[in-house]
Amino acid sequence: TSIALSPDRKQLVTTSWLRVRFWERDENQNWIVVDELPLSAERACYSPDGKVVVTSHYDHLIRFWDRNTRRQVKRLIHQPVVSSIGFSQDGSMFSSGSVNETLKTWSMRETKKPQPVLISVQGRLGIGSANNIVAVSGPDHGVLIWNPETGTQKKLTGCHTDIVVDLAFSPDGKSVATASLDGTFALWDVSSGRVKQEFPRQ
Repeated sequence: TSIALSPDRKQLVTTSWLRVRFWERDENQNWIVVDELPLSAERACYSPDGKVVVTSHYDHLIRFWDRNTRRQVKRLIHQPVVSSIGFSQDGSMFSSGSVNETLKTWSMRETKKPQPVLISVQGRLGIGSANNIVAVSGPDHGVLIWNPETGTQKKLTGCHTDIVVDLAFSPDGKSVATASLDGTFALWDVSSGRVKQEFPRQ
């Protein structure tokens, strides 16, 4: 299950084993269900412009929906179940991470069916914003920074003692924050690969 908030904060999407629900605020500013799709889904996210909602499903499909009409406008395939999805900030790149430890990055600029760049790695993914880079947590308790266009990779390691379970980029893409299963947090400089600040276990 997951929840995603639109960029304008006027709509929510929730996913579950039973359905995908779209929520909007009523006149009293309470969230109410305005539509639902009878589909089992794992993850959801919005495109940066807020016009498209993306959901990943247990049938190996990634579906793109028009936010307002709730009509499907595109779909991609990534087997098996996709556990993470996300856009780059400019919307030109979309990435999906599967439970079989593969990451696909798709160009959204193509008018035909997009073809992915594939990399095998373990963990969750985050999408860089400034240079269209992707970050994924790896099996060595660190993070792999990857540029799909050039193929260059960089590892951020030496801080956590257990797997990184979540991560997020700063708006300018120059820093990435990580949260580990060991209870610690860290803020990294993407360019140098060094830790800027460590947050010990609370």
